[in-house]
Amino acid sequence: MKLIAFLAVFLIKLAVSEELDELLGVLQGKFEKPDIKSTIEHLMDNYEFSEKAVIGAYKRCNDEKVEDENLLSCFIGGLYREKILENHKVMLCTSEYFSGTYMDCFLTCFENYTPECFTCVGEHLPDLLDCILGLPYEFQ
Repeated sequence: MKLIAFLAVFLIKLAVSEELDELLGVLQGKFEKPDIKSTIEHLMDNYEFSEKAVIGAYKRCNDEKVEDENLLSCFIGGLYREKILENHKVMLCTSEYFSGTYMDCFLTCFENYTPECFTCVGEHLPDLLDCILGLPYEFQ
């Protein structure tokens, strides 16, 4: 059983590494002057940027259909954003949960003190759990 779990983790890491290699090839082809591959590897080795953060930053720029001349600035901003999301995910998700709950449940909970208050607060719990388990990169 442990061998199967180990193999599953290994295959996932291998797939992510292949995706990262493909991404580095695409970026290397778009930018001739800066050695983008060694720069990204330096960020990953020395500043603890994960493969997931690098891939997430690129996907975000790709999803926004950023033009080639703006791709590098979008990618750098995306790396910073992904790093913040990785390091502060729980705090950001909790903050989003409390602000959303406050806005939606204010009248129900704080003016009427009815049992619907608990229902309202509970409706937002799945969003909190979804956020913590897999933070979408549309998160603002």
